[in-house]
Amino acid sequence: MTCGCTYLLYDEEDSSAPPHLHIQITDPDASNRIVLVSVTTERAKSDTMVRLAPGVHPFVKQPSVITYAYSKLLDCDKLKRLINDGDAIEKKAADKQLVQRAQAG
Repeated sequence: MTCGCTYLLYDEEDSSAPPHLHIQITDPDASNRIVLVSVTTERAKSDTMVRLAPGVHPFVKQPSVITYAYSKLLDCDKLKRLINDGDAIEKKAADKQLVQRAQAG
């Protein structure tokens, strides 16, 4: 689990909602935790600090944004369990420029 990895994560509060792409924007800290930011479809009231064009990542098919309100501080062991249980799906890593944009936001 390194900075730039991406995962599809389901909403813990609404299991019927589709999973969202999350970008890991830190390496694990001393407590084995990482920061993940959420990518969501751009809507009229979206936070547009970091806009993402279709194709910026293979999973991004329509205009999207980083929604910092859904950021997560997550223990790496918990993420591994989510992956093993099928509640998180690893996707292609984000490129360096995308990670830097997400970190800067």
